[in-house]
Amino acid sequence: MRGSETSYASATVAVMTLEFVLLTIAGHSPLLAVLIAGLALLSARRARLGPRSVTLARLGLSVLLVSKLLSLLWDLAFPLLMYSPVYLEQQDYLRLTRVVSIVVTLLSAAGLAVLIAAVLARAQAGGAPTPGPFGAPVPSALTPENTAFPVQGPAGHQPPTTDQSTDWARPS
Repeated sequence: MRGSETSYASATVAVMTLEFVLLTIAGHSPLLAVLIAGLALLSARRARLGPRSVTLARLGLSVLLVSKLLSLLWDLAFPLLMYSPVYLEQQDYLRLTRVVSIVVTLLSAAGLAVLIAAVLARAQAGGAPTPGPFGAPVPSALTPENTAFPVQGPAGHQPPTTDQSTDWARPS
């Protein structure tokens, strides 16, 4: 090979590598963006969610973020390993891929479990009722005072009133 052919081959590999890297990052970026946005939203809503729930949610999202970053790094590193001057048997690549896959899967499962625990910790916390839309309080139970419709008895029967002006409503 002449010098110009060698530089052309190197440039082609560099462009293909750059294209591969950009496409790989683009493929992983939506979930990475969601996880980072989730961490940012937790910081903004810290007071509303409660300390235990926020701590568990941060831990769960962080573990999921680490899992996704590890997956991204493996996707970027594997082709480099394949074309590196270090010679590995095919079985070595398979073992390494299995180990990375198992670690990523376990991290993802653990992160999701901790995230579910954060939701359950919020549900068990009780305390003040969760505000509804536009910050309005949500009633904990339907009572005649907080419903738009009167409470009716069985088969559409209205319960007797205690108004003194109507004698027929009082039991005799």
